[in-house]
Amino acid sequence: MPSAATQFSSIDDLFAKEQLLGDYVVSTNGQNSFCSSRSSLIKSKVSEVPFSNEKQEVEEIQQACKEYRKLGFTVDTYNYTVLLNYPDFENANTVMVEKNGGTWWRLSRGRGHPRGPRRAVNEQVDGRSEVWWNAYSADGSVEGRIVYCNFGAPEDFKTLEENEIDVNGSIVLMRYGALVRSEKVAEAEKRGAIGAILFSDPAFYIPSSTNKSFPYSMSLPGSAAQRGSIGRMPGDPLTPLLPSLPYVTRTETIASLRRKKLLPSIPVTPISYHDTQRIMSYMDGPLVTRSDWTGGLRSYRLYSSRRFRLSVRSRFMKGTITNIIATFRGSEEPDRLPDLGRGTTRPVERHMDISGWNFERSQRGAVDPISGTAVQLEVARVVAEAFHKRIVRVLNRSKYSSAVAYINVDHISGGRLLDIKAVPVLYRAILEAAKRIFTNRSSLRARYANGSSAESFVDSRKHFRGGGPSTHNRGVLEIGLPSGGSDYQRFITFAGIPAADLKLEPRPGQSYALYHTMYETPWAVENLIDPSFSSFTSIGQLWIEIVHRLANSLVIPFNVLDYAQSLISLFRKAEVLLSKMDLRKAAPWLPHKLNSLKVALRRFQSACRKIQLEAQDITSGLIDVSIQHLDSINTRLQYTERSFLDSIDVSTPYYRHLVFSPSKHSSRFTSFSSILDPAIAYQLTSNETHLHQLELAITKVQYAIESAIDSLY
Repeated sequence: MPSAATQFSSIDDLFAKEQLLGDYVVSTNGQNSFCSSRSSLIKSKVSEVPFSNEKQEVEEIQQACKEYRKLGFTVDTYNYTVLLNYPDFENANTVMVEKNGGTWWRLSRGRGHPRGPRRAVNEQVDGRSEVWWNAYSADGSVEGRIVYCNFGAPEDFKTLEENEIDVNGSIVLMRYGALVRSEKVAEAEKRGAIGAILFSDPAFYIPSSTNKSFPYSMSLPGSAAQRGSIGRMPGDPLTPLLPSLPYVTRTETIASLRRKKLLPSIPVTPISYHDTQRIMSYMDGPLVTRSDWTGGLRSYRLYSSRRFRLSVRSRFMKGTITNIIATFRGSEEPDRLPDLGRGTTRPVERHMDISGWNFERSQRGAVDPISGTAVQLEVARVVAEAFHKRIVRVLNRSKYSSAVAYINVDHISGGRLLDIKAVPVLYRAILEAAKRIFTNRSSLRARYANGSSAESFVDSRKHFRGGGPSTHNRGVLEIGLPSGGSDYQRFITFAGIPAADLKLEPRPGQSYALYHTMYETPWAVENLIDPSFSSFTSIGQLWIEIVHRLANSLVIPFNVLDYAQSLISLFRKAEVLLSKMDLRKAAPWLPHKLNSLKVALRRFQSACRKIQLEAQDITSGLIDVSIQHLDSINTRLQYTERSFLDSIDVSTPYYRHLVFSPSKHSSRFTSFSSILDPAIAYQLTSNETHLHQLELAITKVQYAIESAIDSLY
């Protein structure tokens, strides 16, 4: 155990002058070395060539291993050979328009250009980082008219159909937002589109209060485009559900993945909003008048009579990626893992994991992922110093059957408003941790200087969001549910491991506009995003506080009563959506099935209340408990989430969670999509097969609830 005199000179701002860490007082020397050390790490990582070669990758891996070994970790590396996709750096993607006389005029050259003062430009200058592309797009050139389809959501395509606008044989132009980019492309391809173009609408990336963009602010300039993958399969596409090791048979090919719609069969590219405006100026279809289809461009048109040419050039290759696993083995419950990092967390006397070192040849920005990785290293250092032989382990995202929870921090983009997404069992642990964390160093100094109560994360959230409650309890601040396109989502939907994602944002609903662009550099972090690195400090502190609670609590701090009450509240919302679909005539059995499920939810709530009261009595010392009984309680709490995994349906193996798997039809549905999706499908097609699927889905959810009740008892 750490002594009260343990020094944390490297993270003065993580723990203020006499901040309590559990039962131990942590003293610091008052120096702000956390900021300087992390700034140096970010600079060193991002100043390298963005698309590193094999030699540079080996050096990075060796350096990471060296840093963890210094902290006392046992370090192992694991290599995987996977299918990767890269653009033609010398011959970028283009969009052209056919002018009178049959000549073609280029509207998008597929590249950004450096902006800002000399240092900023020097960090951006690299022919490869300038290139715009969507990984795993099909190659080739296509010609046809362009049809604008808003966000590319199913309801947007339905609007076009209602207006007798056919996208078949057309290139579809879509805005980022509403749903993940891969689903936009899939929706377009499903309707016969021959190509797709994605752009960031300035209305969502430049505040209305200013027209200044990078390098004068963090707003997106017109010369930037958001890159990103449009593959629809997690992990290596060639080895679904299996690790990409030498002995594993590659069951898929690029052709088979295209046939199965797991990779797009049409060319796709992102472009800037300046290029988009040029395209719109050559479109002569009806002006768009709906406010929910327009944004920050001068004008929007639905389609063109002119022909456009979209050319996409990329290459597939098999490359090696490396996972670094650094282990700090605990003396008690060593097989229960808390995962943390650009990934995870779990009990220290049990076992803690810090995840996120995965090296591959891809763009590495100063915000995503380097900011999360930088703080992760510092968190690992603090945990190692504080808990010595208590546990910690660094993993990546793969096989975590023993994991207790996964706490994710992908990036830190400034601001002081905490944005949290988590499953309900983690709400209470996160809230209690957030109450102890203050949003900046001045708040910390004020707290200890005059005894006043400085602004905590919770106070800041109330200030910006009006103190919105959770779905069931006014004592718990509103926490969003994990989204379908997130890196950590497989922990929940495939493995049933409770997960949370932590971010700081400047204002509600606003992330950083330079996401996945060439302008995401150390200069931007130090001059625009967070010059003092206070947001790095705050997130690091919160991270450690959550890890500490998950690691050292006698009873795993999962509040299953919050879980039950949230499910009841979320199911009410699902019922409202079902009632609007008016399915009673087609499915007269529906009211009875829903009522039976509601009764089961109430019994689940009673079972959760009983074990929660027992856990509270044990934690407060009101009752004695044997080691065997304590282990039994922790096991029941740990596996409650996993009761909701569908072990029957193998058609969607990555989305097994019956409550929190993403919807196939709308990103707005973040819970009970297993029930809502077949109902929506019936609404769209009137195919009675979907009614049978709906009936079976309700049965599966109730069976999961009954299983959870049995496991708690």
